[in-house]
Amino acid sequence: MALPCASPAPAEYDAFLPGSPELHRNLRSNGPYRPVRLVPGRELRLEPNPVWRQDTDPLRHRYLDGVEITVEDAAPEQVAERVASGAADLPWGGPVAEPHDAEPADPGDGLGLSLDPYLVFNVQSPGAGGALADARVRRALSYAIDKAAIADLYRRSGRGALVRIAGSVVPPGNDAHQELDLYATPGSRGDAQKCRALLAEAGHENGLALTAVHLDTALDTAVARSYAADLEKAGVTVRLVALDHDARDALLGDPRRAAAGEWDVAASSWSPDWHPSNGRVFLQPMFQSGDSRNSANRGRYRRPEVDRLIERALGTIEEPARSTATWNLAERTVLEDAAVVPVLFQRPVVPRLRGQRVRGAVPMPAFGHSYDLAGIWLDPPDDPAG
Repeated sequence: MALPCASPAPAEYDAFLPGSPELHRNLRSNGPYRPVRLVPGRELRLEPNPVWRQDTDPLRHRYLDGVEITVEDAAPEQVAERVASGAADLPWGGPVAEPHDAEPADPGDGLGLSLDPYLVFNVQSPGAGGALADARVRRALSYAIDKAAIADLYRRSGRGALVRIAGSVVPPGNDAHQELDLYATPGSRGDAQKCRALLAEAGHENGLALTAVHLDTALDTAVARSYAADLEKAGVTVRLVALDHDARDALLGDPRRAAAGEWDVAASSWSPDWHPSNGRVFLQPMFQSGDSRNSANRGRYRRPEVDRLIERALGTIEEPARSTATWNLAERTVLEDAAVVPVLFQRPVVPRLRGQRVRGAVPMPAFGHSYDLAGIWLDPPDDPAG
């Protein structure tokens, strides 16, 4: 078994430049379907793979004559309208839930939640005189955020998620979760006056000026405006910069641009790669020191004590109690430094929207709650003759 990044590739791929149009035209498949047309960022068509055989692959099935995936810049409401009208069978790549009036209940299946969103500080930014390198400033800013308002935005978005206000990094349902909130405020509504007072103690009685980057979707824009308004109540001027996914990820993933101060604050999310025995999947990638591109440690936070705790926890992974205790200590240390501001825990629990004829479309946590095409089939069309 291997994660996709470590999976073997066909020898034929050696003839093509990775990611090139030529490679896209010559993709191989050992599954029930094969790609016959791929235009990155626009469309993908799959057809039955003529070399696949059911008798040698009893775990997968082929019920469809083909699959067409179209990539468009469409809001969830537009996607839902197309599915409801029969113009499409399934949303793909974006969470679109069935209509619901209230926040769903936790299904109780033991699968962990995600940290989504959290605010990350660029501790290397020279902006505002390098203020974000000072843990006192980050602690002050942590008190300002009205997390309840952001939770309301997500609940009204119709995404169909179980939403809980977060005070810690590791969400419930994951190993090493602990009930922790070092910067709690009444009703989780934020405390601008406390933030302002702590900023003054840190030498910023006249406030700060920060740049916050966010995705250009309607929900992400609303979230950014919400926390920016919270910070401005505490005397912090926030310049908002909206970016598409590729531009945002390129910016946050580049350590040189972090050091240049191109951004100060951003909302991000982190989901566990697996659910049981997963104490390491949050704290190690998010906070272990490193300057590699596209690191999950987007704020470039580094503290030798945290690095030592991470190594100690990894070294006792065969002793769950000791390992968990060490992860807990590492998490508390990170939060005392206010490297990030946990905002919400989330878990998709409302069934995803699907067309009336679709069967076998089961969201799979290992696929980010996407679907396994090898298990999907369609009801035959109604017989007009009755």
